[in-house]
Amino acid sequence: MLIRTQKRALSDMGTGLTGVAIGIFGFCLLRFGAPLLALAPPCLFHLWTGIPCPSCGATRTGMALSHLRVADAFLANPLFFILFIVFILWGMNTMFAVVLGKNARLVLTPREKKLVQRLLVSAIIINWLYLITISI
Repeated sequence: MLIRTQKRALSDMGTGLTGVAIGIFGFCLLRFGAPLLALAPPCLFHLWTGIPCPSCGATRTGMALSHLRVADAFLANPLFFILFIVFILWGMNTMFAVVLGKNARLVLTPREKKLVQRLLVSAIIINWLYLITISI
């Protein structure tokens, strides 16, 4: 695994800037729009099966992070906590590219990509078992 810096033109950062915009909107919604979130429908998977879905707790994780309650965020859904942190880092990397004209890029070999895929599937399963365990 290598981390390289590369020059980036503003026209190459469409996905990253879109992600930053969505992240800022999501942060503001989770931080200041709690009454709106109360209108969201319940999780149908949980409603129908009685067990949490793999993403149950993601909204609580985002709300806790937006209030800087890191421990609560992690306990609500560890996998989404890590995912949100990765998105924050990705957004910061994009903003560095806007300001400095270059950013970091992670380069994986095919073997490392396969390992990451297996780790992700394992993480989803372990996280789901954790969510089922804490709901009992």
